[in-house]
Amino acid sequence: MKRKKFICISSIIIVIIIFFVVPVIGITNNGVKGDYYIFNSFGEIDSLNLNYTKTHDRSKDKYLKDMKPINSYLGEIEFQGKDFTFFVYEFSSVIDAKQYFKNITGKNIDRDSGFSESGNYYFSNRTIVYKDNKAYYIRGGYYKDYIRLIKFINNSFSDSIKG
Repeated sequence: MKRKKFICISSIIIVIIIFFVVPVIGITNNGVKGDYYIFNSFGEIDSLNLNYTKTHDRSKDKYLKDMKPINSYLGEIEFQGKDFTFFVYEFSSVIDAKQYFKNITGKNIDRDSGFSESGNYYFSNRTIVYKDNKAYYIRGGYYKDYIRLIKFINNSFSDSIKG
């Protein structure tokens, strides 16, 4: 009887460590600290030299709805051997960029820039960043891989958005 109780308690502790402690430590050690960056021009997107494994037309982005961006890159990218969805837009106004942000997050922001990050440590992480009339949306994978891509983008783009 004591052995069964020990195994049960040990199993519960292991589950707690795997699903609660490891993600908190990982996010604390690897997360983005305060600022996100966005591109000033589409030339900065080109300079990333991302490996697009699949491109999409605008109908694949359910959050775009009826908005008509001026420029866009939509597709699946491979970054350091991991796959991500990457949608980048230049809209005609900040109003459209804010609406795109709201369509994804459900949040109304009364500023000309903002970002939101959500997901979990193991899969399904996402970030939406907008400033003025520009926005990008990234979705994908395991947190550490996802953060490597976000940090790469932050180091490549020139326009900071303070957290």
